[in-house]
Amino acid sequence: MTGKLTSFDGSFNFDSNNLKESKAKFTITVSSVNTENEQREQHLQSPYFFDSETYPKMTFTSTKFSKKTDTEYLIYGKLTIKDQIKDVVLPMKIAGKMEHPMAKGVFVLSVAINATIDRTD
Repeated sequence: MTGKLTSFDGSFNFDSNNLKESKAKFTITVSSVNTENEQREQHLQSPYFFDSETYPKMTFTSTKFSKKTDTEYLIYGKLTIKDQIKDVVLPMKIAGKMEHPMAKGVFVLSVAINATIDRTD
């Protein structure tokens, strides 16, 4: 099954020249899971899976960044779902970099982070 998390908030500070200072922290609204199947999504919100009534948020907090290539990095961190905390590694790909159109000298990145979560973990 594949799905998307459509409601999240967080901070992402990335410096390819100083990975030790790079940080990511995200809070995801569990009820925003979208699998394009309403019946499945209701089941995912139930106490059997995410139990979104009791645990409305999941979080990710980075602990380390490492470089694979000039455009590919790994983000190590802690993922909290329900009351379980797991060490995970998220692959990150830089899709593009540009100067912010309203802030001269400030650059913004477009990144893609895709991950697979094994629900049996």
